[in-house]
Amino acid sequence: MPGSQSLVAADGLIWRGAKSCYGRCPADGFRTFAGTGTVAIGRFAVAGATLPLFDVSATAAIVAGDGSASGWSVGANAALLNSLQVGAGYTRTASITRLHIPLSAVLPVAACVDAQRALILYGAPIWNFEHISAQLGDRWEPSWSSFSAGVVLELPSGIGIQAGGGKPFHHAPDPTYDRWSFSIGVHISRHSLVHSTPSKDYGCHALL
Repeated sequence: MPGSQSLVAADGLIWRGAKSCYGRCPADGFRTFAGTGTVAIGRFAVAGATLPLFDVSATAAIVAGDGSASGWSVGANAALLNSLQVGAGYTRTASITRLHIPLSAVLPVAACVDAQRALILYGAPIWNFEHISAQLGDRWEPSWSSFSAGVVLELPSGIGIQAGGGKPFHHAPDPTYDRWSFSIGVHISRHSLVHSTPSKDYGCHALL
């Protein structure tokens, strides 16, 4: 889903499960189960915490639903300074294939860190582009913008939980996207934010 990239899961594995319902749910909805691997390149420090300078991730997913909702997808994402992101996702459902290209900026709003946990609130404006291939021909859809917000909770072990939601604030060309979407995920990182934050920087801080 747009804007669902991990904020802190560098050098780790992420499991995500999400469900989006439209019409009558669950009969007319679909579920997505995805696995993501992320590799971080370089490090930088901000507010006492060490974060990836550049990371690249790849995702494979199965879309389960009724009829034309079933299919599969693969994608990749590159992020600079753990914030500026560009991605590409290829999805096939029935006889339709979609190439989705989101451009986004993950903006940490506030963070609270102590010896037991790290909690981060973030927002992510997204600009979306999509190319559709179907039996009636190929076309680029008009671009549309959306906004997502969420929270990341990470423990000293590097295990974390992410939850968020979002909605286009300009109408998407496909009604599948033009609705609220929600996601929840679990990540495992080798570089816990709790351990990488000096005790003198514990507490809550506004990041914008």
